[in-house]
Amino acid sequence: MQFALKQVNIILRDDEREFGLRVKDLIINSGDKIAIVGPSGCGKTTLLRIIALLQSSSSPDSLRFQVNLSHQSSGIDDISRLWQQRLYARLREIRAKYIGYLASEGGLYPSMSILENAKLRLEIAGGNDANVTQACSRLARSLDMSPGLLNSPLDKLSRGQRIRGAMIQTYIHQPVLVVADEPTSALHPALAETAMKFMIGHVEQNNKVNALVIATHDIVLARQLGFKILIGQYSQHGNQITTEFIPE
Repeated sequence: MQFALKQVNIILRDDEREFGLRVKDLIINSGDKIAIVGPSGCGKTTLLRIIALLQSSSSPDSLRFQVNLSHQSSGIDDISRLWQQRLYARLREIRAKYIGYLASEGGLYPSMSILENAKLRLEIAGGNDANVTQACSRLARSLDMSPGLLNSPLDKLSRGQRIRGAMIQTYIHQPVLVVADEPTSALHPALAETAMKFMIGHVEQNNKVNALVIATHDIVLARQLGFKILIGQYSQHGNQITTEFIPE
């Protein structure tokens, strides 16, 4: 798997300011662990959404995504062309099959249990749900979570349990690229480390065919766990704010 992004620019405007985000060059290969670090409001979530194919940029750029595994192959997709030509069905297909996106608020449907959310996610990805209960139970145990909670109503679960449930949903279809926005912010330190090691484990297993990109405020933990660091540095001129993400 490789995701290559070059000269990407995002311009967002409202009545009070103009925000710009720039990335000159970012290549994500199988086995990579990348942490996007920066203050709140610097554009970390926007960059994650671009990588997860949920948002296009505002100017000509180069985004290419390639999956070439023994059990699944997408060839090379020119993501910029797909956005420009509004080929949204192909973008949805790539996201569904190959990418797992963990939003900061979790992203589970509140009217469904963790298991029901996972079954729906697997169905969207085109997977076989014959063993989904066993797979979810295995993932739950890896996150120090009782499998008995998989069928509980979400409003009966703590925020930390819901976040771990969202991780189960994210990983149930075995994505080759996981993009996670502040995945451990709602967890106390011991569980945060467990969750982070859970995600890293999925990169380091299976001959490193997977990759992980996270946004985090905890640059110390990211360094300790061997992440490559991408730092958002911003400047302001009047009502114009520009963030550039550069390697540490």
